[in-house]
Amino acid sequence: MMKTRIALSFITILLTSWCWAQPRATLRVEVYDIVTGGSLNQATVRVVSSDNSIDRTANTGNGNAVSFTDLPITLSYRVTVSRAEYRERSEGGIILQRDTTNAVPVFLTSILQTVGSVAGTVRDALTGQPLTNATVTANFAGRVVWTSTDNNGAYRIDDLPRASYGMGADARGYHSQGISANVTPGSVTNADMVLTPLSEPVGTVRGRTYDLLTGGNVNNATVTLMSDLGWSLTVNTGGGNGYQWTNLPARTRYRLAATAENYRSTSRVNIVLSVGYTTDVDLFMASVLTSVGTLTGRIYDIRTGNPIPGAYVQVATSGRPISVFTDSNGVYEINDLPPIQYQLYAASPATYDQTLNNVPVQQGVNTANVLLTPLDMPVGAWRFRSLDFGTGGNINNAVIRIAAPNGLSMTTSSGAGGNTVEIGNLPVGALFRVEAFAPNYRSRRYDNRTVRRDQIDEFQLWLVSEDINVGRLQGRVTDLFTGNGIPNAYVWLSQVNTGRWALVYTDANGEFSINDLLPSTYHVYIGGTGYYENIAYNIPIAVGDNLLEYALTPFNYPSGRLYGDVINAANDQGIANAVVLLIASTGTTRLTYTGGGSQFNFYNLAYDLTYTVVGRAAGFQPGQVSNIEVPAFGEVYIRLLLNAGQDGLIGRLVLQDFMGDPVGIQALVQVRNRDTGQVIREEPVILGESGAFVIPNVPAGTYEVWNKASHWLSKLADGITLPNLIPIAFLSGLNGDIDNDNEVTLFDFGELVAAFGSMPGDPSWNPNADLDGDLEVTLFDFGILVQNFGEIGEE
Repeated sequence: MMKTRIALSFITILLTSWCWAQPRATLRVEVYDIVTGGSLNQATVRVVSSDNSIDRTANTGNGNAVSFTDLPITLSYRVTVSRAEYRERSEGGIILQRDTTNAVPVFLTSILQTVGSVAGTVRDALTGQPLTNATVTANFAGRVVWTSTDNNGAYRIDDLPRASYGMGADARGYHSQGISANVTPGSVTNADMVLTPLSEPVGTVRGRTYDLLTGGNVNNATVTLMSDLGWSLTVNTGGGNGYQWTNLPARTRYRLAATAENYRSTSRVNIVLSVGYTTDVDLFMASVLTSVGTLTGRIYDIRTGNPIPGAYVQVATSGRPISVFTDSNGVYEINDLPPIQYQLYAASPATYDQTLNNVPVQQGVNTANVLLTPLDMPVGAWRFRSLDFGTGGNINNAVIRIAAPNGLSMTTSSGAGGNTVEIGNLPVGALFRVEAFAPNYRSRRYDNRTVRRDQIDEFQLWLVSEDINVGRLQGRVTDLFTGNGIPNAYVWLSQVNTGRWALVYTDANGEFSINDLLPSTYHVYIGGTGYYENIAYNIPIAVGDNLLEYALTPFNYPSGRLYGDVINAANDQGIANAVVLLIASTGTTRLTYTGGGSQFNFYNLAYDLTYTVVGRAAGFQPGQVSNIEVPAFGEVYIRLLLNAGQDGLIGRLVLQDFMGDPVGIQALVQVRNRDTGQVIREEPVILGESGAFVIPNVPAGTYEVWNKASHWLSKLADGITLPNLIPIAFLSGLNGDIDNDNEVTLFDFGELVAAFGSMPGDPSWNPNADLDGDLEVTLFDFGILVQNFGEIGEE
């Protein structure tokens, strides 16, 4: 028994010695008023260790501080301070440094103050898991109140006067984080925070909230930060308009949203932080007093036509942006936009970005689609300039619509302050349709336009004022040999002396129509794939409809040039402003004008056809030269003589059941009054290429036209308006009138029998009996006569 008591006494002495040997420190507690920062005396301070082995209480007396000595540094401590007319405050997790006096200020709130609380959760920024025992501080003007998070990562700090507090969170192994929180009496302000592991690169995001239209500050806004990691944080800007989150993971993307009293909500997306730097992201909101609209649309892949989900879309005015992402169908929607013009920007990881300027938003729903080009496609750009066709002056606020080959389109605008706008990152090789519109101007369309790789091409848009009476050029582009229409041929008009231009492409039948042309004189450039380009010079465009038919020669076909002068036969002087019509032996035509001189030109004419040219000019009768041959890779010159007189009829007689060359065949043509049948003009003609003929000196009007060719019956056509620019095709009567008495009878049969079997040079040869024109009188001619036997010509 004695030995046991001695042993226990010895153990007690050892433990006592060990405890006194532990490192010690002093804790000094200082007490202040949280609002004024002034010292508070007569405060009661209680210190309790984390293992409850130490529990001491002292009063500050007439001072504001009290010290607790000989406290082991291996423990943590909680301090509870109370004072008359003040709210009690308790703060824990105090760690002491050895052999020093550790000063801990404690700030109390007067019971006269209305108070609120701040609470939240602290989580791991990467995993989203709550962090236990993280230290959370609330700082007001350098006066700090703190607490620690519980096992769920939650914290709460009570008895805080109304103010904006700088909140901070810290934990071992993590970057600290700071945010702001505005405490309102009687409420709990949420202030969640996330802490990033020290091994993770971090950045800071900050910004301010502004009025979208005025750019003025929007105070007391609630701002929410959302991470692609799945968490979100919310703060209030309080009496200011600034917000900030520090030490955020840099290897993720963020979104921001903001709301404020009397303002509509807004957002920014696709925010990427720079490691070690602060990223500024301002937020812009529209006042509830402002009328607003919605901008919506789809973001498309320009190659496939497929919508792009998850694309980044941003609208901005005066550098103030709002942004969203597209949904799974490639649709975006941005609400609460004041009715003004915006810059619209879209991008996605696999495509080039695209910017559309001056996109208008009105009240209600507005639509604007954007086409994005894949990164594996070469791209180019256009710089559009809108100009007045008549004056050459600038046109502001022009709208340009660009349509891709798949029919999808997007629209940009030069805006009210200028006439120029660029659009880039368009795929090289794609054939675009460009349409231009402007207030008080007629629209203009340009088809099959392409961009050049890595180039910004100037694109002038020439529009005609609505105040001007306009003309239209329409017609057909054909193959010189077949007469078939050439699809997708271009017809490019360039105004003489200015170069102001318009463009159209032919349809599947080779037909074209260019509308809204300023009445003027143009050179017309015509070409198509597989054909030589040609030029119709000095084509006048008058108000109303204007016609042009033009035949093209296949590319690389042996060809030459036919040129000449239109000459006054009376004085051998050149005639200006004459129109020259070319008719090929295939029946196809070209047209040109001499302009201010007298010369005309036709290039790239096939060498193995023959041609007729017909000239016309004011105050002159039409003149004609036929059976012209053009040498391959050479040229031929023609003097086209005109006699004074009136214009008249330019026609082409199509001979039935005839396969020969019509050049040289004689015919009689009468132009008659439609009402009385009186002959206004009768002219014997000798047909040129493809049956071309001219009847001069016919007053302008609408007539009947009667024709009677050598061994054909007569034929009557009504409703022929003269003068005409394009040759009018007249059908001959039936074939078989060998004796030219306007009947197919036994007399014609007798003539054919007499010449049967003959060819040119034979004694019995009769060219009128060669009905089919094959230079031989055969059973084929007999068949034609039998077929039409008994027929009589029209009177």
